[in-house]
Amino acid sequence: MKVLLRLAPIAVIAALLHPVTAAPSLPEYSATEAAKHIGETARLVGMVDCIEHGRRHTDVEIGGCLPHTLLWVVVPNDVSGPELDCEQLRGVTIAVTGKIESPGGIPQVVVKSTEQIVPRTSPNPNYLASANHKENTGDLYGAIADLDRAVELTHDPGTYIERAGLKEKKADFVGAIRDYDELIERSADINAFTRAEYYQSRAKLKIKKSDLDGAIADADAAIRLYPRSPWHYATRGQANEAKGNFVAAVNDYQMAINTEPHNSIYKDMLKHAQAQAAGSRGGNSQPDDSPQSATALVTQAKAKLAAGDFDGAIADCDRVLQLSRGGSKEASGLRIQAMKAKAKANPSTKSAHPVQLVSSPQPLVAVTISVTETSIKIGNIELRNGPSQGKYRYISLAAAEKALGPATEKYPAGRIVDYARPSIGVHLQEGIRGAEEGKIFKFQVYMEDDYDARSEKNSGKFNGHVQVEGVDIGPGTTFDSVRDELKREGYKITKQPDLSYAQKSGPWGQIQIFTAGSSGKIGRVEVWCL
Repeated sequence: MKVLLRLAPIAVIAALLHPVTAAPSLPEYSATEAAKHIGETARLVGMVDCIEHGRRHTDVEIGGCLPHTLLWVVVPNDVSGPELDCEQLRGVTIAVTGKIESPGGIPQVVVKSTEQIVPRTSPNPNYLASANHKENTGDLYGAIADLDRAVELTHDPGTYIERAGLKEKKADFVGAIRDYDELIERSADINAFTRAEYYQSRAKLKIKKSDLDGAIADADAAIRLYPRSPWHYATRGQANEAKGNFVAAVNDYQMAINTEPHNSIYKDMLKHAQAQAAGSRGGNSQPDDSPQSATALVTQAKAKLAAGDFDGAIADCDRVLQLSRGGSKEASGLRIQAMKAKAKANPSTKSAHPVQLVSSPQPLVAVTISVTETSIKIGNIELRNGPSQGKYRYISLAAAEKALGPATEKYPAGRIVDYARPSIGVHLQEGIRGAEEGKIFKFQVYMEDDYDARSEKNSGKFNGHVQVEGVDIGPGTTFDSVRDELKREGYKITKQPDLSYAQKSGPWGQIQIFTAGSSGKIGRVEVWCL
């Protein structure tokens, strides 16, 4: 104590001569500005739009969902600090502190502690959460009204995208395009990748609206901004093919393949366009490359059907049937598909035209899928006998086709390719980059039909049973009815007002079980391999 007392006056004098300066505060930027400050350590502020759960980390997406994300916050599963449930960050404005990196073109912060993420409570109501709830209950008009208020308050890019998605869902393509008009006008200073995605999304909407020249112009802009993205070329190819410009479409699809050689979807698009180009060289009284030829109209109808513009597809088929005096079997079959798709998308709307049933894969009513930490079995067929990673294995595409039949749809969705079987509600996902490239790493069973606005697809519904480590899940099973069983099997349970889910992970991968919105029923079972 005497030593401390003797030193005290000296310390006071030293402090007066050399004042202690506070640690410099970090600069603070909005998520929109993150791309300008790659390499800096800073505090970034923005609203959380999406949460993506990986096997070893969770991605918190700010400023829009992939591929529109302005900032990507990576939260490893073994992160230090207080426990953080990332799902509760949806619709919340947060401040995240860390070094800004950009390994894949999108600004990214990898946190080492949950203390680096600080929610900032807004005095305004959480209109985004309210809109999400209304959307889940089918109140699209109410959801859009909430997003209108959110846009007025924040002008957050993700809110524009969410609102455009809802408008598109109710076939208001003009309104959805208007949202992207404003996004593009406000995005002059953001990174080229995200700005290109805005043009890409608007191009797809213009295809649905049959503004094919506008779609091509937007795809051109997206390619100029970010020529490394294959889907920009593919979108331009779809617009060219719908116009009957088959040679241009072939060139576009070839460019997509050159950019991403392993993607089989673009190869399928190329083969189709090549066949159309070859057919257009035949002799007809009306040239097949004419925008109003039967061939061009059928191609345009297919593009509209794939894009969800069912009325446009039906109108094109009607025109073909007029030109051919009812002799086009392809147009007739395509018209039936469009009518069925329209009826499915709008079940409450009665069609004035009868829908003729056509043969299609039937739901696997009697099938039971058995899932454990290291196995996915359908009957006696083991799906996890694909490429190995140590003592564990990925999914075999051949085994899946043997058990379920071939996939009826294949499409890119963010960083993966989805092998979809919507007639039975089962999806498999293949990685297109990183460690999962070329491997089937994810298995999904949808117990309730779900619409994914990002991929513009319905999931379909599985009508059988899934045994998750002995816990039986069937049509109508509620989360609460199996909660205790899942707990006994080691699952962590998370409950929120509009979502509950169970999760279990290990070196073998991860199993997740989600409710379908606020219904309480189990909506989806997912298995991640490794």
